[in-house]
Amino acid sequence: MNGIYLQKCDGNIDFNTGRPYGPEGQVIRAKWVSDKPCPIFPDLDQVVTVEFNDTTRRVRGRVEITTQAVRDTVSANDIMRKYDENRYDLI
Repeated sequence: MNGIYLQKCDGNIDFNTGRPYGPEGQVIRAKWVSDKPCPIFPDLDQVVTVEFNDTTRRVRGRVEITTQAVRDTVSANDIMRKYDENRYDLI
């Protein structure tokens, strides 16, 4: 998953974690939903809302990820870290 990024302008990304949850691995689709200035450092960081769909395990969720405002990207690793830590809302 290294090097896989969701950009604000992309809409969706699909990636495979390689985990053995199904014959094809674990397939995730992620979508950039919104972003807003971070309440702590509004000039430097932003909070990005991403919706994901784990098509293999049939789990849909929403995560918030804080990232540098100038990046306009979120990595697949950022999304999976929140998912693995159960820091997401089911949708």
